[in-house]
Amino acid sequence: MLFNSLTFLLFFSAVYVSYRALGKWPKLQNRLLLIASYVFYGYWDWRFLFLIAASTALDYWLGSLIVQHPLQKRRILVTSVTFNLGLLFLFKYFNFFIENFVVMMKGIGLDASSPALDIMLPLGISFFTFQKMTYISELYKGHLEARYDFLDFALFVCFFPLLLSGPIERATSLLPQISKPRVMTADHIKEGIWLITWGLFQKVYIADNIAPMVNKIFAPDWSGTGAEALVGIYAYAIQIYCDFSGYTDIARGVAKLLGFDIRLNFDLPYFATNPSDFWRRWHISLSSWLRDYVYIPLGGSREGEWRTARNLFLTMVLVGLWHGAAWTFVLWGAYQGGLLISYRLVARSAFRARWLPELGLVGKALAIIGMFHLTCLGWLLFRAQSVGQVVEFVSLIGGQFAPGPAALTLLGSLLDYAAILVVVHAIQQARHTPLILQGVALPIRGIVYGVLFYLMVLHGGVSDSFIYFQF
Repeated sequence: MLFNSLTFLLFFSAVYVSYRALGKWPKLQNRLLLIASYVFYGYWDWRFLFLIAASTALDYWLGSLIVQHPLQKRRILVTSVTFNLGLLFLFKYFNFFIENFVVMMKGIGLDASSPALDIMLPLGISFFTFQKMTYISELYKGHLEARYDFLDFALFVCFFPLLLSGPIERATSLLPQISKPRVMTADHIKEGIWLITWGLFQKVYIADNIAPMVNKIFAPDWSGTGAEALVGIYAYAIQIYCDFSGYTDIARGVAKLLGFDIRLNFDLPYFATNPSDFWRRWHISLSSWLRDYVYIPLGGSREGEWRTARNLFLTMVLVGLWHGAAWTFVLWGAYQGGLLISYRLVARSAFRARWLPELGLVGKALAIIGMFHLTCLGWLLFRAQSVGQVVEFVSLIGGQFAPGPAALTLLGSLLDYAAILVVVHAIQQARHTPLILQGVALPIRGIVYGVLFYLMVLHGGVSDSFIYFQF
């Protein structure tokens, strides 16, 4: 049930009308949302409902044990973390590690076979697993009370707008909103409609129109010039941003119409001036989760430069592995860790203190352009079918660039979509809000909505699954 499908429109319309009709009974609203969330998830594959229900029940029970046995809370926390990460390992990484172990054994002359498991990856498992892990962690820290009933906790785990691709909400933020009556104002409705519309536009008009170009260039049998490969990397940078940011904007908009405030997940990431700034803007819910639950527990930046570098590197490798079981993702995470470490060293050096503050606006513009290209190099690692394809693309760009009509045609098509994104982002930057129509006269709002719907309906790309569903 894709957000950009007629099925979801009918589903959400029925849920929303019923939800508003139950406005005087917030507990019944919660039960309705819980049923709707299980229907939404079961629509993909009903068998995984048992997995999410069982894991929800276990974490709720472990949470109650922390309250009953505070002296044993560390052991309970370890049990929860082991269980949740064990599920991720089984469904996402078991085959990857077994296959690589077999290759290693054969490399040293030992015969080995691969007992790979033929199991499907449950949609959204990385997102809802990380989300419910915040419950036990915050109970352990004393930042949350185990005072929520089981059905409210179950809704927290599987709240359908966030279930498949986030944002990853903390228990300290979403559970209190579930437990209290929601007040839906006119602002909620206006903000929700804009977020849904803009999110759909990013997905349907920009990402889905760019997808065929990206898929063609990254196909295993593609042959072209370095210039075409470079345009393909630029195209993927825009596609993945509009696809994922579009999903999270729709999710936030749907939640807003239901009276929930969900955190911002993307804050103009391609305006970042350095690697640290990028990760404060890109997939904020994941990067902040890993900062609080991995990087800081490892020691953060409290134990000297070498250990800080180690902690940054390990955290970013985990970011790569979180995205998938492939060496390209591991390398992408290592690359991001290397960028963060390098920037930290430069930022603390005498060079930066002496020169960078004097660059002003020009320096900031150059930093944005430079950071965008460093990010694009990372996207090559992220999107490539194999490490060999990464090497091939780099070789083409470095040795057989050969700009020609084909590359210029691709670039021209890409710039049409990029221009819209740049204009909207410039307005967001100038107004300091993603809600660019806030306070705008009704006729102008009507024109903007009309243009967006016209482009989506008549010129939208072929509907495609959201990229982050695979994670």
